[in-house]
Amino acid sequence: MKESNLSIHTFVDARKTAYAACIFLRSESCMGSVTVQLLQARSRITLKFITIPRLELMAATIGARLFSSVKQALKVPNFPSGQYSLLTE
Repeated sequence: MKESNLSIHTFVDARKTAYAACIFLRSESCMGSVTVQLLQARSRITLKFITIPRLELMAATIGARLFSSVKQALKVPNFPSGQYSLLTE
């Protein structure tokens, strides 16, 4: 039996009042069925005025940190580079 094709997708976004990141695991079986599950999400509320570009960078930072911790928790040290993505606006 062939293994599933796994990929990790990280989405980040920011608004005037908050920024967030979430990570999904996408699994595609050899039969073609696709399953997507939320693995982890993190959000922060901004307490003072910060520019939107700065908030987007902060969202990307927590997204990258989340990805690193999820990858480590899944014990996939040599995850193929084409099997993950970080998406932002």
